[in-house]
Amino acid sequence: MSTESELIARCLQGSPEAWDELFDQHYGAVGRFVFQISSDFSREDVEEIVQETFVSVIRSLHTFHAKSRLQTWIFRVAVNKARDYRERQQAAKRGGGQKAVSLEAEDPETGLRVDPPSRGPGRQWETNTARRRPAAARGSPRRSRG
Repeated sequence: MSTESELIARCLQGSPEAWDELFDQHYGAVGRFVFQISSDFSREDVEEIVQETFVSVIRSLHTFHAKSRLQTWIFRVAVNKARDYRERQQAAKRGGGQKAVSLEAEDPETGLRVDPPSRGPGRQWETNTARRRPAAARGSPRRSRG
C-alpha cells in the first residue's frame, strides 16, 4: 500500500493498478457517505451517484492540490454529484429534460404538423359569428351587458 501522494501520482501517470487501489480504498466509504447524505436515495441511486463521483474523480484528479485528504475531496465531489442527481430527479418530476416541441413543427417522417388546425372555434367561428350578427351591429363595437 502506498502513501496518498504516491497513489495520486501513480493514478495521474495512468497506472490501472493505482486506479484499482484508489477505488478499493474509497468506493465503499463514498457509498456509505452518499447514503448518509440522503437516506431516501435507493440503492440504485447511491450506486449511480458513486459511479458519477468516480468518473469525475478520474477526470479531475489533476485538480486535487492536497489541501485536504483525498477522501475529503472525493466526498466533496460526491456531495456535488448527489445534489446534481437530486436536481435531475426533481426536474424530471416537473417535466424537465423533455424537449419542447413547437405546435407548428412538422413530423420529419410524415411531414404532418404536430398540431394541425382544428375545425373547432377559432377564426372560422369568428367569421361565422360576424355573419350572423345583424348588419347594424357588425360595424359597431359590442356593448358589455352589465
